[in-house]
Amino acid sequence: MKTTYSTVIRNNHNAVKNGSFTYAIYDELGTQVNTTYSGGNINIDPYNPNGNLAYAPFTSPALNYAIPTLVDSSVYTIECAVNSTPDFYRANDTIRYAQEFANYYSYDDGSAESALGLSTLYAQLAEKFTVTTADTLRCIDIFLIQF
Repeated sequence: MKTTYSTVIRNNHNAVKNGSFTYAIYDELGTQVNTTYSGGNINIDPYNPNGNLAYAPFTSPALNYAIPTLVDSSVYTIECAVNSTPDFYRANDTIRYAQEFANYYSYDDGSAESALGLSTLYAQLAEKFTVTTADTLRCIDIFLIQF
């Protein structure tokens, strides 16, 4: 598991804003499982012409929580917020990311980016899966498109 969290932060205002950064981690029941991280306060320059913020305590803070050994699937949500005063549009100050830990391996994200088909009678197709660690394969779930 990663030991740092990374994000991109920018000040869309045309003036320097003093901001603070915090994050918290929640389990699947919504219970906070870490001590709220605070990156302190700094002046954040406007995105134009300075670009994204490059301040590690805000953009790459150390994670202050270790996920316990999992016995089954779990979801942890990390919630990050940048606060500044005065702030006229607070809705864009917080991001949430749900990290799922599951008891299965997914070859992809489950969405179809493309498809292929075999149009010849008695055609065959093979797929090779390479594993880097010895494990047990119990099932395969493949969606076949009907033409």
